[in-house]
Amino acid sequence: VAEVFIKPASDTYYWELYGTPAGNMSTFFIPGRGALMGPLLISDPFELKVASQVQGTLNQWQDKDQGWSMEMAIPRTELEKFGAKFNPEQGWSIFLARYNYCRYLPNKEMSSFPQQQGTASFHMLEEYATLQLLKP
Repeated sequence: VAEVFIKPASDTYYWELYGTPAGNMSTFFIPGRGALMGPLLISDPFELKVASQVQGTLNQWQDKDQGWSMEMAIPRTELEKFGAKFNPEQGWSIFLARYNYCRYLPNKEMSSFPQQQGTASFHMLEEYATLQLLKP
């Protein structure tokens, strides 16, 4: 599973967007970190697009895959629907995360960019990277 977290600097809300090797996807709108698993967490489907490619065979435990890649297209209109503008003047942060489940690993493997310090928690907004948007 690969995840993209994206947040406007001017507010508490952010999105958690998923993509998988099978091309599955999901979106969550989180009004604020205090609503992570409460009734305010909203599964908010929008026109997210995900394309995945597996270098191997998907979910065949008998073989060893080389990896997988994914592209995700996030609609700008969705990011702007609560007032924040997706432009260089607004300020946004981003966080990329990955879970790797494999029979050759003793446990699931987690990685992220930026790399986290200490215990992994993908909702540590202070550790998100500044997303630099440039004008064409």
